[in-house]
Amino acid sequence: MSDIEFAPDMPTFAHSSVTIEEFVARPVAIPEPLIGGADTRLLPAASTAVFYGEGGSGKTTLTIDLALHLAAGVEWLGFEIAKPVRVMLLENEGPIDEYQLKLDRKLLSWNGPKPDGRLRVHDRPWGRVDLRADVAVEGLAKQIRLHEIDVLIAGPVRRLGLEGGGTPAETVAYMQLLDRVRHLAGRRVAIVNVHHENKGGDISGAFEAEFDTVVHVRADGRDRTRLVFRKSRWSSKIHRARMTLSWVRDSEGFAIIESDLDGPQPNERNEEEAAALDWLTAYIAAHPGVARGKAETAYHDAHAGGRNLARRIINSQIALATQVAESSDPDGDRRNLLRFATGPGETKRGTYLYPLSHAVSPLAATLSGETGETLATPGSIGVLATSPPPIEEAAAGETRGEGDEIDYDELDRLFREHADIAEGRP
Repeated sequence: MSDIEFAPDMPTFAHSSVTIEEFVARPVAIPEPLIGGADTRLLPAASTAVFYGEGGSGKTTLTIDLALHLAAGVEWLGFEIAKPVRVMLLENEGPIDEYQLKLDRKLLSWNGPKPDGRLRVHDRPWGRVDLRADVAVEGLAKQIRLHEIDVLIAGPVRRLGLEGGGTPAETVAYMQLLDRVRHLAGRRVAIVNVHHENKGGDISGAFEAEFDTVVHVRADGRDRTRLVFRKSRWSSKIHRARMTLSWVRDSEGFAIIESDLDGPQPNERNEEEAAALDWLTAYIAAHPGVARGKAETAYHDAHAGGRNLARRIINSQIALATQVAESSDPDGDRRNLLRFATGPGETKRGTYLYPLSHAVSPLAATLSGETGETLATPGSIGVLATSPPPIEEAAAGETRGEGDEIDYDELDRLFREHADIAEGRP
């Protein structure tokens, strides 16, 4: 009987098992960090990272800068690079002559140690590497093996072999293609991908669960770039950290304006979320019955970004409302954290947000408003009674109308008033 293969052309292995005592007694080989130190392991050997963002956000310039620092063994954006490593750039779109000019400008402006042949550029075939084809996988793996490449920087993902729009199954299949390249190359090569964001500003496709390191790259004005380390599997210190970079024209590189990598740890990074919750609470108080998509857009517009943060806050409040509604223990639930709830809106499909004082939540049978009145009866309205569609689906078609202008002066006044009340100030 032949071995069962879970993906075409993937390597198969003999199966084995050991006792738990034998397993934990094995020496643990911690992958060396190619970028970072002991507690800031941004890119260990054999790991996979992605830089994603909209077009023009600086992804290509950033990864070229990273490649040269890796090949020269020079610290990059505050991250330690312990030794020079061999790097290959695989640019899979755009004209070759423009990319050549970009690399030439970078080399001319570089004032660090020379890469001395450690930085290579994949030049054939140009822009047509599709890892779904055996010949492409085998050819790339041969180059990695022949030149002993430690880090492959390649993109964009959608041209390298991503099938479809990036469903969970399609992203797993893509990651298996990268694993196959490693297997055929016989090297623990780290792979850095370049990818695009979707219309909501998030990573395109279901990739966040697959990559070890996920970095959002966003333009912040003409000469600034913001990095958000959305995920860092190998370092809790990096996870959710942020950086603001300035563009340094003389060196075709970047300088750090501010960074919270040396600041609070992830469990202490709640100030931004608390401030976002306060802002949304004040906004919903000023616009009772607002569609959740409009609330997200309002936060995004007022903060020059942050739609995903607003969405995460609203998601958590809706989940909390359901939890409180189903709780039979008034002292054991988290109702004191609930700030707004859902209720009926303009259409049957959609999620509409109200302050608790508007008596629209199904959890209200056990809650009272600030003035002491009893809120609505469970089952009559709200998230449990109407069973709205998934939040992402409901929000997809909600956009702000032309006449629905936001009075940010009034919103700021409400925000300050809300903050005063929350902190006990008169």
